[in-house]
Formats: sequence, structure tokens, C-alpha cells
Amino acid sequence: YNSPNLYAYHLPDIIRISLARKSVKGNGQPAAAPTLTLNTALPTWRQFKDHCEKEYLARLLAQSENNISKASSMADLSRTRLYQLLTKYDLLD
Repeated sequence: YNSPNLYAYHLPDIIRISLARKSVKGNGQPAAAPTLTLNTALPTWRQFKDHCEKEYLARLLAQSENNISKASSMADLSRTRLYQLLTKYDLLD
């Protein structure tokens, strides 16, 4: 869907957490509304794809409770391919 609006759920977790922390002063009182300046440059396709793959794999591991067999089944990937991807993104313990 093409939406010209940017909502908090579009942002990576680290940015949402940072904005939430900045929205509260040290005394617990609300701070001024945070502003976000976006760089209009898009990442390369490879950067975007790698980011999405890594995020997907991290969530897959969490949902499968780090069970590789279960994760490979959930993702419809062979265990070999899943290990390759997990190694690529340094997600193995």
C-alpha cells in the first residue's frame, strides 16, 4: 500500500525506543514532542533486503525458541539453508 504518511510502526525498534525515551524528561514529566528528521535517501536494495532478512530470521528464532528444526519448518527452508542465513547474519549463539 502506498501511504505518504510515516507512522511509528514503520520505524525500526531502536528508533521507536529512542524517541519514547526522549519523550519523557528525567523527572517523569512529558517532554516536548520529539522531532524526527528523515534522510530522504533510500538504502540500496541489498541493504534493505539484508535488513529485512536479518529481522525476519531473528523473529523466526524467537518464535521457534531457537529450535532450528522448528524454525526451518516454519520458514519452509532446509536446515542447511537456514544455517547459512543465520551464519551470514551472525545470529547463531
